[in-house]
Amino acid sequence: ARVNLPAARSDLDQARTKFGETCDTLGAARTLLLLGGLKFQLGKYLEATTDFKSALKIYERFNHKRGQAKCQRSLGDLYFRSGKLDAATECLTKALAIFVQHNSSREQALALRSLGEIQFVQGDLPKGLQSLQKAIPLFREANFGKGQMDTEARILLQQTHTLEKLSDAMSDIIPSTTSSSRYSLLFYSIFSVFFVLFILSYLLFFD
Repeated sequence: ARVNLPAARSDLDQARTKFGETCDTLGAARTLLLLGGLKFQLGKYLEATTDFKSALKIYERFNHKRGQAKCQRSLGDLYFRSGKLDAATECLTKALAIFVQHNSSREQALALRSLGEIQFVQGDLPKGLQSLQKAIPLFREANFGKGQMDTEARILLQQTHTLEKLSDAMSDIIPSTTSSSRYSLLFYSIFSVFFVLFILSYLLFFD
């Protein structure tokens, strides 16, 4: 069933107020983290940032490392969506370090995947692929099949894009004065793309 985000936000606001009245500070932090996530989905980035940072301060006060890491990962994803790549990288790197210490496979994988996406945007293809490849066995260990499939698909699609760029570069390098050379290049490009798509289909449906 589809989640009614405004209604959920209202319920969480009420929960936050009750936690405050009962002095359940960690409960309030968890609620703030959830509220921030809902506002993030609604596109209210400034409000989401405020909630994530408020939750982070509470977790830091109680030295609650896992809570801190979840806040940092949420902030990292938000900063990435906002185009603040350096801030996103810093938050996700901090989150990843804590998740590694606590052996949280699923959370490590999600942080690595987000870092990989940032590295792609920054133009560092090898590093981005490395981050995503590290995430795959962690998704498998956490029994999170959807995360694993999405990451494998992202890797192959990125490789397909790289092949297309290589094909464009080759068309500039290889003389195209004859029909045979043009057709050879076209055949190579089509074969490369369909080969990668075949591997993608195999991984998605037969893994």
